[in-house]
Amino acid sequence: MKYLPLALCITFIGSLTLAPDAQAQKVYRCGNHYSQTPCAGGDSTEIPVNDARTPEQKRDIERATARNAQAADALERSRLKQEEEWQKSREAEQKKAAANQALEKKRQLLEAQKAEKLARHKSVPQPPELQKPKAPPKSKAAPSDDFRAVHRPPKS
Repeated sequence: MKYLPLALCITFIGSLTLAPDAQAQKVYRCGNHYSQTPCAGGDSTEIPVNDARTPEQKRDIERATARNAQAADALERSRLKQEEEWQKSREAEQKKAAANQALEKKRQLLEAQKAEKLARHKSVPQPPELQKPKAPPKSKAAPSDDFRAVHRPPKS
């Protein structure tokens, strides 16, 4: 009886050293599928899943994973902000283009109205007081003496 507590202690320590291997689950690969049970056809491959990393290595990897997740979140926020700014600038450009198009259409309409008004103005006869004086019609009669006095033919 004297050695019973010592035997229990040794058994307990021995079970702790074997416990990680005993608690590990088996993983089987069946083609491209992984399962905890072997394949029905018997062509499964057992995959070792023992984690040989130390607790310090696990902590380092968890910290690195957390840093990467934070960096990914920051990049996503930056990308979303850039997309929002791009969308706003695109909408502003579209509004500007629509305004320019409306102005061009209005300019064309005014030009058409001006041309129509001018055409209408030319087709309507003006009252005699607004008409330009017309030169007297030229007759084909012989020139008068007055004409010869003013315009002398060149001497040959």
